[in-house]
Amino acid sequence: MKNYLKIFIQLITLLVFSSSCSYQDDFINKNPEKESVNLYSATVLVVDKMQAPIQSALVKLYDTKGKQIKSEETSLTGVALFTELQQGEYVLKAHHDNKEQQANLEIENQDKQVKITLDIVPESYLKVNSPIIITGIQAAPRGSDGAANGTTSTYQGGSIVVHHSGGYEYIQLLALQDIDFNNTPYSLVVANNGIVSDKGWAQGGKATYKFDLVSGSVKKGTFFYVGGKSKVLSGYGSCGKSTDISQANWIATKDYKLEQGDGFGDPTSGLLGNLSKDGQNTADGIAVFKGTQVTSETVPIDAVFYGTTIQGVFDQNNQWGYRIPIQSDRYSIEDKQGNQQPFFGQGTNTHLFSQPDSDVGNFIKLGGATDAKDWLELRSSSIVPLSYCPGESHLSDIESAQGVTKYTLNDQVDPQLPEPLEGQLSIMSFNIRHDDASDPYSLEQRKDYILQLIIDQKVDIVGLQEFSDNWFELWLQKQMAANGYDYYMDEANSYGSPKVIFYKKSRFELKDSQTYQMNYAENRSGSWVILLDKFKNKEYFITNSHWTTVSSQDRISSAKYVLQIIKDNSKGLPVLCIGDFNGQPNSNEINVLKSQKQPELFNALDENLKTFHKWSGTGSTTVDYIFYSRPFTLIHSSVVRKSYDKLWPSDHWPVVATFNIEKREL
Repeated sequence: MKNYLKIFIQLITLLVFSSSCSYQDDFINKNPEKESVNLYSATVLVVDKMQAPIQSALVKLYDTKGKQIKSEETSLTGVALFTELQQGEYVLKAHHDNKEQQANLEIENQDKQVKITLDIVPESYLKVNSPIIITGIQAAPRGSDGAANGTTSTYQGGSIVVHHSGGYEYIQLLALQDIDFNNTPYSLVVANNGIVSDKGWAQGGKATYKFDLVSGSVKKGTFFYVGGKSKVLSGYGSCGKSTDISQANWIATKDYKLEQGDGFGDPTSGLLGNLSKDGQNTADGIAVFKGTQVTSETVPIDAVFYGTTIQGVFDQNNQWGYRIPIQSDRYSIEDKQGNQQPFFGQGTNTHLFSQPDSDVGNFIKLGGATDAKDWLELRSSSIVPLSYCPGESHLSDIESAQGVTKYTLNDQVDPQLPEPLEGQLSIMSFNIRHDDASDPYSLEQRKDYILQLIIDQKVDIVGLQEFSDNWFELWLQKQMAANGYDYYMDEANSYGSPKVIFYKKSRFELKDSQTYQMNYAENRSGSWVILLDKFKNKEYFITNSHWTTVSSQDRISSAKYVLQIIKDNSKGLPVLCIGDFNGQPNSNEINVLKSQKQPELFNALDENLKTFHKWSGTGSTTVDYIFYSRPFTLIHSSVVRKSYDKLWPSDHWPVVATFNIEKREL
């Protein structure tokens, strides 16, 4: 009996073992390991006939048999991104405002970019309607804006003497037809921070100043200039006057500190308005008129406005204001519903171009493209860093470099971001503010504006803080990829708030990276990368961190730890150290960075400018920084104070710096 029982147990064991082996074999046979498949992405840019990006267009992706695979809506920048695509042929269809256009897409062995142009022309942006358009502004030259003829400035103990000719501000314009001003006069008026009166552009006094354009001539498609008599590029300073541009076509000049305007305008030390110490500026304007008679009723043929706020430029009660053109690329005397809005600041006439910090010499390019009949691309401002030392910047920087206004006979102008200027590198640090129910705006409301603010600055490298909401991380990574950026971040080791570093993948290659932790009363983190600049064949070390608010002592510890990170990992490379450090300029923690000697670190930002505004738009403290080491040479830095219909993208303003660095082979 025992033998039978033993045999029975053995049989049962054998059957169980056999069945388990059989199951395992069946599992292996029925579930073979999948071969890896290369996947790719397609970036689709949807634009209207004037090449302006279209937001919220629906883009659908189909296979060649007409089966829909997926769909995406375009972002604020007109981009829809399709990922995880296998090699093959597809069809894209973009739809918006009852207009549809399709394009073929073939994925081979790389990501693809496709542009789809819809047959849409915005009603208020159609015709140029002016033989002259405003294309650039030098509103903040280095030195005194209106230094009068016969006066001097001295530097370096008197070894450098600058002899002034009369005024350094000027306006750049583009002729869209041949004009002989002797026979066909025009005039140009500037409005400088004046609270508008019933006389509008003709107010005079310190508010508006007029130049009559009554002599000289200009050829179609060429630039000409109006402004001060100095005729230099960007002011003056300790190395003398900036580059002489008297060879340009100057149609009207005045020593405006000593001379009256033509018909109205008192002598003034500043023709064009600048940012105040708090970074604010009531909108300043420039207008061009046919003829030389300008009254409160005269309608300009072109006008632009720049600044940070439109408060005070339109008197709603009295219906006073600065008249705008009948129709231009940015303004119209009627809205889409036919409502009259003849003044700037009224109705939809609220577009403000950006402006640089005061006393730095940088130039406002207004961009855009036209064929003299239609606006092919709307004007959109960019700030061009210019040196105030002679010979270091040139007239070509404002007449032929990227971002200038284009005159073309081709009705297709591709919107492009300007390539980095030779030898220059730009970086942004931005605390984007995590999603918090107590804030006036949710992250969902702000996300498109955060993206637009970043993309509009056209920087090479971006470091973000409070990048801590998972859905937003995925969304922004996708949008930044569509705009040409790759990134480094480590979610797992960042206490839920990774310090992401985005970089232009066309320019940089990631060579090394790491995330580090700062464990004090409050856990914080930072990250660093080493990037190879493929344009310059040079490597840089960049670190991005966010320090605690708990105590100055903990921030001092964070500063010392970041310096140790730099010492241990930078390999002697040029250093950029950015972030929200939660410390005031000249506080003990910030002085730790300033006292560093190997390498020596310099603050790129004007410490009088506030970066944290608590959603108010009025700066309260300075806590965001960009530090750099040699051989980086600072060209320009700024605090970007930008809101969208009174909605702030964050409770911080982003900070941006642009550097020169000499090429050196690795």
